[in-house]
Amino acid sequence: MSESSFDRAFYITDPSSIKQLEYDLDNPKKVEYSKRDMAQENKKGIELIKESYKQNMVSLLLNQLRTNEPATKKRTLYVPARAESCGNPSDI
Repeated sequence: MSESSFDRAFYITDPSSIKQLEYDLDNPKKVEYSKRDMAQENKKGIELIKESYKQNMVSLLLNQLRTNEPATKKRTLYVPARAESCGNPSDI
């Protein structure tokens, strides 16, 4: 939604809509939500990332064993600095 839409004037001509709007403004709904422990959620998220990393490393090592690829072989991954880059190392 654009910010400019908040500055526009509008007129309600339907009587039932006017009554409903007035009722809703006079009787706001109470919203309840549970309190979240952000520190605990962050800790849990980090643990999930670590577990995922461990599983990925195990999969990589098992794949290297299956293909007889030495585990010490260095791999280079080029990540482009911009989305429009082609992945050429000179673009970084």
